[in-house]
Amino acid sequence: MTKEKKLVYVSKDIIDEITRITRRKGTFISKFVEESLNQAIKLEDMGYSIEEAAESFEVIRALRVLGGVFTPQEVLECLARETCRANESLLEKWYEAGILYGKYLKEKFHDPLLKLRKFLEIVRWDLNEVNVKHDKNLIKLVCVSVTHNHELTEALARFVEGVVTGLGYHVQKKEVMKSLILLEFNSMYT
Repeated sequence: MTKEKKLVYVSKDIIDEITRITRRKGTFISKFVEESLNQAIKLEDMGYSIEEAAESFEVIRALRVLGGVFTPQEVLECLARETCRANESLLEKWYEAGILYGKYLKEKFHDPLLKLRKFLEIVRWDLNEVNVKHDKNLIKLVCVSVTHNHELTEALARFVEGVVTGLGYHVQKKEVMKSLILLEFNSMYT
């Protein structure tokens, strides 16, 4: 069953730019335009204009270039207190923050594991690789960062472990070493 189509006039300059992009991406102009409009509608439904989304992304890119990273509020507050830095409660704050993020992703999105991967790729650009694989009932998550020392890797591992727990999964196996996190988990309900 085909959907009804309508003709929309667009300036030649815009079509030329779209043509350049679609050739580079190896896709069709109509597919690119339809996907772009769907994303614009999605942004508007979330309360953002296309301009606001583009400006936000520019700011995020600037933060990335300058080496900034996102840190959960409770972790940042803990870091500011001398007592937190002096003991293991900092790792627990990372874990607790992760649980909150996981519960939110679970309630908000249809495929929260895909969103987790995208979330980590976007807000933790210091990661060189984020991979989620399904192997029967077991899910494997791999995070790699060649810039992380052991302490940073451990903190991120606790955060991701918290997210996975918040999503409703049970961690079966966890390996953390400098620059590498390997988590294996399955649903708590299976």
